[in-house]
Amino acid sequence: MVKFKNVEEITKSFINDGWNESTTFSELSEKEASKKGYSFAVNGIRKGRKYFVMSVSGNIFDDNGKIAMYNI
Repeated sequence: MVKFKNVEEITKSFINDGWNESTTFSELSEKEASKKGYSFAVNGIRKGRKYFVMSVSGNIFDDNGKIAMYNI
């Protein structure tokens, strides 16, 4: 089950869970994921999933709010 459909929904949820008010996300596009070699995201996006990049950390979260990739 997909929990978040857009950046507004995931941002609101994270802020409600205690993250700073300045926490924002952007949606990872298939083109960007492909360019960066994120095959997990390309495959997921092609299956209808969404991935979101947290601005403060660069970590990628899936549409259920679970960490999909740490920006290390």
